[in-house]
Amino acid sequence: MKHVIFLGSTDKSHFMMYVCKLLRCAGKKVLLNDATFSQSAKYYLGSFEQGLTEFEGFDVVIHDKAFAELQSGSNLNEYDFVITNTDQKHHMTWNQWSKAHKRYIVTSYERSSLLRDVELLAVMNESANQESSPAVDTERIILSAVECGIDDAYLNHLYDGLHITMPSSSTEIAMDEMDYIINIENQYNNQLMLKRLSRDYKSALKHTCQQILDCDRKQMKVIWKTALRRG
Repeated sequence: MKHVIFLGSTDKSHFMMYVCKLLRCAGKKVLLNDATFSQSAKYYLGSFEQGLTEFEGFDVVIHDKAFAELQSGSNLNEYDFVITNTDQKHHMTWNQWSKAHKRYIVTSYERSSLLRDVELLAVMNESANQESSPAVDTERIILSAVECGIDDAYLNHLYDGLHITMPSSSTEIAMDEMDYIINIENQYNNQLMLKRLSRDYKSALKHTCQQILDCDRKQMKVIWKTALRRG
């Protein structure tokens, strides 16, 4: 089982759903672990109950447990990928974060989002051994990105002293009305439609899934076509 963590206070459920769909279309068995305060995944599933639900070929678990409790109560090793979406301060330890296959901070340029995300990492960092914990590579995705004069050097500076190494550039998804419309339609139709997504959104999805799967563009193109055929 490979654990991939998407941390951040910004609502990223829509993006997470698509990531899981693409991984499933790559032939992987996938569990989406929705450990967010709002449990937003339930609005796509058509069921507001906690527990395990199958959706678009992957499993979704909605709960308010710590990751260790989920791990002890479920056979996570039956999955190729467990994708965690969380905005909770105590969902996981630094050890779990550092041992993940991939780590992402998903945020926006809103100052409130950036500072809440720093707080999430700082709380998790408290469980790290300050002397022996090396910095771990972490990617950053900016949702609803706009031209606002905030650069990556400033963003990286926010995480100084938190044992993470940030990229020189972020993956940005510009604000787009059609992406917002599709998000709403997906919630009411209980499905994930790919065809009308903006170029930025598609590019970010493909780039992120390539990183997770460690595959090349040619392989990703095949996966994307498979996903299109499935809706």
